[in-house]
Parts: sequence; C-alpha cells; structure tokens
Amino acid sequence: MLNFGRRYAASRILKSLIMNKVLVPEFSQRAAANHPQMVVFSSDLIGQGINMYGYWEFEELEVLAQWLKANGHVGGAMLDVGANIGNHSIFMSRYFEAVHAIEPNPRSYEVLALNANLAENIHCHQVAASDTNGTLRFEQEAGNIGGTYVLPEGWQPTGKAMELPCRRLDEEVADVRDVRLVKIDVEGHEYAAIQGMKGILDRDSPILVFEQHFGEFVDGKSKVVELLRSYGYTEFHSIDRIPSTHNAGKLGKLWFFACSLVRGMRIEVRPLDEVPPGFYEMLIARKPLLAEKT
Repeated sequence: MLNFGRRYAASRILKSLIMNKVLVPEFSQRAAANHPQMVVFSSDLIGQGINMYGYWEFEELEVLAQWLKANGHVGGAMLDVGANIGNHSIFMSRYFEAVHAIEPNPRSYEVLALNANLAENIHCHQVAASDTNGTLRFEQEAGNIGGTYVLPEGWQPTGKAMELPCRRLDEEVADVRDVRLVKIDVEGHEYAAIQGMKGILDRDSPILVFEQHFGEFVDGKSKVVELLRSYGYTEFHSIDRIPSTHNAGKLGKLWFFACSLVRGMRIEVRPLDEVPPGFYEMLIARKPLLAEKT
C-alpha cells in the first residue's frame, strides 16, 4: 500500500476539477467538433496545443493560408520538411494537390503515418533533409519530440541519441513537380536542408516558410536568410502576433498576454525590408519575380 498524503490528494482533486471539468471539455470538445482527430504524444508540447485548439500554431496557419491564397501560391505540391506528427501537413492538405511529409524520427514517423490517413494526398518519407546522402546523429528533446535535432560534430548527447538516414531532397523527391510551398522546421539544420534542395528552388521557385531563433543570428545576420538571398529569395515577410515579441524575451511575452486581454489578439503578415535578430515563428521567403507575377 502507498499513502500519498493529504496534500497530494488535495492537489490531485483540484487539478482534476480544473482540467477535467473546466478546461479540457471546453477546448477539446470544440477542437473535436471543428478539426480532424489527430494522434498525438501525451504530455508533449505540440500534443497539448492540438488538444486545446485543434492544430498546433492554428492561428498562424490560418493567416498563412489566407496569404498564400490571396497571392496565388496554392495548388501544386507542398514539402513539409520536419513534419513531426503531421500537424502542418494535414492543415495544408486542403490547399495543395500533394503534400510530401519528410520526417526522420522513427517515433514521430509512426504517428505521422497514422495521421496521414486523414488526407488522401499526404505522402510520407522517413528520412532527414540535408545537403548530403548518408546518416546524421540526432538527439531527442524530452517533453518535445518535435524538438529532435542534429547533434553538431563533437557534441556528446545528454539524452537519447539516434543515427538516422539523411538525403538531399533534390534526390528524395526528384519526381515531384510544381512545388509551390516548402515549410522547414528542422531545429537548426535549415541551412544544410536548403542546400540539398537548391535544384527544386531553382526550378519551381516555391515559397519557403521557416523558423529563426535569436541564436541563429551572428553579427546581426542569419546564415539561413543570407543563403536564401544568394538563391534569389530577397523578399521576406513575418507572421507576427501584435504586439510583437521578437526582441523582448520573457517580459515581452508577459506584455503580449496583458495587451491581448485588454485589446484582443491580432496576427498579420508583415513585409520586412531587413530581417533583424529576433525570434520568428514563421518567416516567409519568396523571389521578387514570383511576387511580380501575382
């Protein structure tokens, strides 16, 4: 027998009342009524967001889809590079003829394959996108399986390390044509992944959507942004929550929450003349020639 004590019992009852009677029914029932029922990892960051809102980054995805439609960038094929469990693939499958979901993590891939059954046009690839064909060492982040990242050379893993296959997307999806959107979320391996799809970028000039963190800016510049500029991607937009929290850290997020309670929340696609250091959840890159055609 185990006696957990009165404090534990009181805490458990309180949590059960709040979660099971107040929060979870309100959000999960609404999500189930309006969105596909996805398989998720329990207690995982992205799974929690899906349970609450139906999709992870639901508001940003809605704004992105609106912008893509308004600018004629839907149809054709989409590459979801770093697809995790398929959240973005499922959402975007409504707007593209084919979605190719790229995910190397075996655990994530199993769930991705299940979720891909929610849409007939999702095709799954169990491989990492890189600038070469071979293998890479990955470490899985505890509490956020989607945060699995490539271990830099010489680094020792602190948790679970895996050696997984990688390929250039120019070869992995060589038969895919008319690529109109590439979403990349590969936890710091974006530079190599983009180098490995240069042929696709040259041929189809797809829109790119990617994330950038403070730590990826050196001397005021992002290595990924500069690479894209060298490939002809000189027009950038940011999907921003207003007020923006790019440069304010934790205090900025508290300020955002306070302002949202008073003034409501707004999300917009903001053009950028430059890409200053900051945290960007969704950066959009496209070629000026493509912009002139719309």
